[in-house]
Amino acid sequence: MVITDSFVLINYPKTGSTFARAVLKEVHELQLADRSFTRKITDALHVTSKPFFEELMLPNIKVKHVKRPKDQHGCFCQIPHKYRDKKVTTIIRNPYSRFMSAYTYKWWQKFPPLKAELLEKNFPNFPDLSLDEYVDLMQMAMIHGRLEGKNIEGVGDQTVQFIQMFFKQPEKTLSSLSREYINSEKPFDDIADIHFIQQEDLNNQLANLLTAHGYAKKYSDYAKSKERMNVTEMSEDREKIWTPKALNYIEKNERMIFRIYERAGIHYSKPQL
Repeated sequence: MVITDSFVLINYPKTGSTFARAVLKEVHELQLADRSFTRKITDALHVTSKPFFEELMLPNIKVKHVKRPKDQHGCFCQIPHKYRDKKVTTIIRNPYSRFMSAYTYKWWQKFPPLKAELLEKNFPNFPDLSLDEYVDLMQMAMIHGRLEGKNIEGVGDQTVQFIQMFFKQPEKTLSSLSREYINSEKPFDDIADIHFIQQEDLNNQLANLLTAHGYAKKYSDYAKSKERMNVTEMSEDREKIWTPKALNYIEKNERMIFRIYERAGIHYSKPQL
């Protein structure tokens, strides 16, 4: 989570948040360097404020058993009260490409989302899993990890994580989650007021964010021209990995996320087999 003078950036995993954090930090450093040249003037005017930038490492409240007590992916409910008046933004990504990126990046192999005994029993070939087996892993990880044994039908791992990260009272929402809730208007009342930036146009939209919050044009231009890092865009080979099971899982089980994005005017398409 990044805190600036006027907004908070929540780092949604696998969306380009590493790049965005780096750009914001570099812009902040450029602002400090630029102000050093005008220090005499600002001192004479008794201007002592500096551009504010803080990166918070917060307790991981999303997956209880994972041994990473703190990480950079803090949730809306973890924003310190003194910063609650700031605008909140996050980067989002097509749930299909986000799912595929997570599978091919293989972070789940280094940090398994299930306890060892469950992995050994249900996935004897772990970590060598097909995409369909990865779907099964994510479904089981949702139940035994994020939801701590609660078997909730009709909801996917990305949706549960989305609720944890962006809803005003995530635990209350998850405790009463149902198919009826997912298909109702209630999620639009329970989600926090968050501005979405799309990963697919990250440079331009990050630049627009800085402009909207009063940053000088030189800084928004810097964000617009900055070379991307850790890029995991869908390649032709990755497109060929898709299976009907994986596509149907995302289309059905992550439908609440698609509804929220569509309400914000953002439409994502389904890959073709």
